[in-house]
Amino acid sequence: MRYSDKKTLATISSMLCVVMLCSCSEKSSQIHQKPCFPMKNSTLVEVCTKNAHSYPAIQLEKENPSVNCIVYEIFTTDENKGEKQFLGTPNPYGSMYFKKWTRSMNSDDHRLPRTVLQRQQLDFHSYKDQTGKFNGTVWIEETTSSLHGLSIDQAFVIESFQFDVEGEMYTLSLSLKCMEDFPQEEWDHLCYNMFLKPDILFGWLPGITAQNLAYDFIPFHLDIKENYDGIGFPLSLYSSESLTKENPIIQLQSQPFSLPAITYSYPEEWFSNPPETRPPNWSLHLILNDSRDMRKNLYSWTLPIQIEEES
Repeated sequence: MRYSDKKTLATISSMLCVVMLCSCSEKSSQIHQKPCFPMKNSTLVEVCTKNAHSYPAIQLEKENPSVNCIVYEIFTTDENKGEKQFLGTPNPYGSMYFKKWTRSMNSDDHRLPRTVLQRQQLDFHSYKDQTGKFNGTVWIEETTSSLHGLSIDQAFVIESFQFDVEGEMYTLSLSLKCMEDFPQEEWDHLCYNMFLKPDILFGWLPGITAQNLAYDFIPFHLDIKENYDGIGFPLSLYSSESLTKENPIIQLQSQPFSLPAITYSYPEEWFSNPPETRPPNWSLHLILNDSRDMRKNLYSWTLPIQIEEES
């Protein structure tokens, strides 16, 4: 097993007040465990919703360790203001990515919310109980039962990664390894998307949270974030030659990034006892896919920035 001896633990200071309209049944205090290398590809569960609707993504991953779950908040347009409105994240990158890979599924159905499994199965269920409220337990059960039989590729693994910290700035260094001779044509069209992901954000009311939200986009060091178009950036920029068994590893490094400061402010007149909150545990969610057909060569890894310290 290879892992940096540097243990990183983010300190979140006050800056931003989060306002979200969502509902959830679980609040987690988990800190990510140290990953085991090499990290194999995981089954990708993607939730797409207009208002960061609180699907219990943390619990789904606990019950299905081979699953990575990410939630995209799909922006809407305020007809009165003509502006894009976000409830959980100030950034449009997850919404832009969703629109691109949805087109690759040849689906003209724009209904939300939706749960997508490995971009092979699409589910529009609302998972409501008899009272008409969203039921996270039902969502977990039905999603788990649908995971069986999904196929995932294993051509790539993450051989190692580490986060270097300088002040408040983080830099990811990552070794991506290919386990086979990867076709040059497919390598030329293999793109990455990497999202900064908080495990939990809290809303105005007790029990209201958003989990595993695609909060921001973090590029590798040669790419320009402002040029992001929703498809992602090609890995061929970092190695023009495809990876093979003889030349299996590519070294990647992110641009330096900081962790957003998340605080919560509740009006005293609203609550005599404000909801209990905590700072989020952050990770990077790295996704690879073909730029022509974003269902193809699909890979997903969650890279924890904060880990448990050894006692």
